[in-house]
Amino acid sequence: MKAMFEKKADIAVALLSISNSRLDQVDFTIRLMNSHTYLYARLPNSTNIQWSAYFRVFDKYSWITLGLTKNKMQRPYFNCRMFLDNFINVWGIYTQQGLPEPPNNTTTQILCFWVLLSSLFINALYSVSITSYITVLTTFLPFSTIGEFLKSDYQLIVLNASRDEDLILHGDPLVGVLKIRLRTDKPMPVQPYDGFQQACREKIAYYSDETAFSGSNQKLPCVLGSLKLSRVEWMSLALAKDSPYTETLNYYILRLMNNGILQRLKSKYLYKYEELTDSNPNYVTLWEVMPILAIWLIGVIAALLVLCLEVRVHNYCRSIPKHPVAKSNIKPRISWK
Repeated sequence: MKAMFEKKADIAVALLSISNSRLDQVDFTIRLMNSHTYLYARLPNSTNIQWSAYFRVFDKYSWITLGLTKNKMQRPYFNCRMFLDNFINVWGIYTQQGLPEPPNNTTTQILCFWVLLSSLFINALYSVSITSYITVLTTFLPFSTIGEFLKSDYQLIVLNASRDEDLILHGDPLVGVLKIRLRTDKPMPVQPYDGFQQACREKIAYYSDETAFSGSNQKLPCVLGSLKLSRVEWMSLALAKDSPYTETLNYYILRLMNNGILQRLKSKYLYKYEELTDSNPNYVTLWEVMPILAIWLIGVIAALLVLCLEVRVHNYCRSIPKHPVAKSNIKPRISWK
């Protein structure tokens, strides 16, 4: 920009963003493309384990209902032993264990049948809902919004002496809030590729647009995640002020647009699709299967505790001497006819 402003260069063979301040110093061709801005940061190597996924299936209103039900049962007529007996019976139906004794009356049979149907539906819905939380391994950035980024310990870098740096430093309405996270202890990168490399090596976020990322993505040593921002840049070619080549370039650019060649060039050089190549098989670490192992271990410990409790209760019941019930010789004085 400085070379064109001082008439040392006629044209910059690169896509530059259009702004009002730049229009006063240089000329731009017609708009070639729009480019969204992003925050690029390195994705974590390991998959985040969602320990709370087993409880996310239930909505908060379900837990509120359980709490209100428990509070409703705290009444004088509440029988704890009867409640535990019914709870064990219902839990046996839900775990496909059946009932210790089949119900005799029709009302209880219908109730048990509907409890069995509800258990089948709940187990099916729970299994389907929890699959998306547990079986799908997802790796994502530690922040998903601008507010979360500002609260994190990530630092921000931008291209040195660029328009992006000016927008952040001068309090732009869309990206000015990022100023508090700018790194000041080291110099900013001079080339876009250097900024992406620093994002791979250090715990920082690089402010850039998708055009620069498309040109450097194939050469990066790591996988970068992105957070889309609300700012959109208009990209074009820049020329010296009052350059005689501006109208000529606009004419040929319009011809390329009308013939579809410009869109073909964008698809070929800017938006590159990664080819599928043979890669090493992914390995699963112990930490990634820790939830399954923890659930299995908790189940084994709970089963052993229940078994020990049942053995103790059984031995205690056998140790109690059984006294024969004495028959009463008292005859009833009142007889019902």
